[in-house]
Amino acid sequence: MHLRYHLTLFLFITLGSLFATTYYIDASGGSNANDGLSPATAWEDLANIRNVAQQGGDRFLFKRGGRWDGAMLYVTSSGTANAPITYGAYGTGARPIISVTGDLPGTSDPANWQPGPNGSWYISQNRSPGRLFLDGVEVLRSNTLATLNVADNVGATGVWYYDSNTKRLYLVSGANPASTFSSVAGSILPDALQIFLAENLVFTDLDLRGGFLGAIRFLGGNNIRVANCNIGLNARNGVALVGDTMRTCRNITIEDNFIYSGFDFFYGEGSDRGVGDGVLLITGVTNTTIRNNTIQDWTHNGVELLGNCGVCEGVNGNRVMGNTISAANVPYGHPLGADGLLDKCRDNEMAYNVATDCRTSTQLNGNHNWYHHNTFARQRNSPTNLNQGTSAGIVLAIYGLGLVCENNRYEHNVVHDLDESGFLIRNYGLPGTIQGNVIRNNILSATGRAPFNNDYPTGTGIHLYPSSGVGVNTIQHNLYFDPAGSGVAVYDHDAATAFTSDEFNASDGAGGAYTDNLTGDPAFVSAANTNFRLTRNSTAINRGQLIPDLTIDLDGNPIPVGEGTDIGAFEFQCSSPKLDCGGFPWDGGR
Repeated sequence: MHLRYHLTLFLFITLGSLFATTYYIDASGGSNANDGLSPATAWEDLANIRNVAQQGGDRFLFKRGGRWDGAMLYVTSSGTANAPITYGAYGTGARPIISVTGDLPGTSDPANWQPGPNGSWYISQNRSPGRLFLDGVEVLRSNTLATLNVADNVGATGVWYYDSNTKRLYLVSGANPASTFSSVAGSILPDALQIFLAENLVFTDLDLRGGFLGAIRFLGGNNIRVANCNIGLNARNGVALVGDTMRTCRNITIEDNFIYSGFDFFYGEGSDRGVGDGVLLITGVTNTTIRNNTIQDWTHNGVELLGNCGVCEGVNGNRVMGNTISAANVPYGHPLGADGLLDKCRDNEMAYNVATDCRTSTQLNGNHNWYHHNTFARQRNSPTNLNQGTSAGIVLAIYGLGLVCENNRYEHNVVHDLDESGFLIRNYGLPGTIQGNVIRNNILSATGRAPFNNDYPTGTGIHLYPSSGVGVNTIQHNLYFDPAGSGVAVYDHDAATAFTSDEFNASDGAGGAYTDNLTGDPAFVSAANTNFRLTRNSTAINRGQLIPDLTIDLDGNPIPVGEGTDIGAFEFQCSSPKLDCGGFPWDGGR
């Protein structure tokens, strides 16, 4: 009986794969009258994909070098666990482009434009284009209608604005825009790729552009992989995984992609100018992996986890690993973010990520999450916020009603060269208590270099508001280093008191929450080049607390090596700093 069952199952899977079909789509050489079954008889448009009965193992391949404008790839059909449906590329050349950026309706007719305020013209549009392009060149959105065509605090001028109340698009132009520009373009559809409640899919080697909601948007789905794609040029968000009370995104893998906004403006007050998150997981996303992606120039978060729906499944059990994140060309951008209601952003792991040149802090909250072996470097305060500093390394905070920050672990991170402190722990006057968190084995180096409004001493490692909704948190085995020699490991803002590491350890008395913090030079291989491996003279070597469930460092090397575990993201790969370890290239002491 068992043999017959297994034989039947084998035949079902095998025959399903045998009858799978490969279809070809060619934007310039195809025809919708073709059968699509070979490169010579390729289809032309995306619409034909939905006109065939799809089954597991089918492949839909787009010709490299081709471009499809103004049509969304909408996927609702599912493959099987053993035979997923694949969307990919064939031929040679650049990845095939699917773009939903196009000329906005009615903008070429002069009769549709009317004179507006501040040297602008306006036209009725049903929705915002998200981002605006004049003759193919992106222009900056104004923060408000009142500031349209007015230079901001850094001299930048926004030349368009969409008023959602009146549904009017305003554009600064010396004459009627229809006569001035050959193209007024923006996102004409919500997404370049939308997956709706589909399962067992693979997307690879595509270039997905535009979308006033996201270049890729998942509305539910299970067991889907997106790999080796270019994602997000000209879009609001790169990848958005969206759950709600009726659907959850599960077992999604986003890996080895280049997730790039293409946004390149330096502006002042008002951070949101039409660009959001590189990757967004919101309300209902579980067991999803975001790994080994390069994520650049997003003006909200590189990766954000947000569980703010009390009746949704939550953003739980996800992994954000090994990503490279930067925001060098924009004035605002968090590397990572995690927040949620109690048990709606939990059991997530953010680890082995490298972030540089961002102007906004990493805000890591929720409950029972694990943040380890990340590095954050060269963060400067943003001109978009005139009321406070933005560049603290890692922030533990309660930012909204019902949100929590408790029972999280922050371990083996490196924070270096920031205007603000390495950690900021603060409740902004909302109900709830920041409590039960463990901050351990981190290096805080060259932090607090230029605190906003001189709000606290330069060189501060941890900026703490202990009597304002902040409970008991464990802070142990962290290394503080100020090259200027301030010696301020921790600043208690409520008491206006600065502590050295020894004083901070002693301040807890017998409580045991603050122990074994120390001050000294981490002796990085090259901090200027963000190489935070340790040399033999590092104070961090053997000074950490052993954490049994951490067995590899950011390089993938074993932990521990030698007499004890090291503080920071990299374990010194020599059994003793006194030995000759010249075989290791990071050993700057040779």
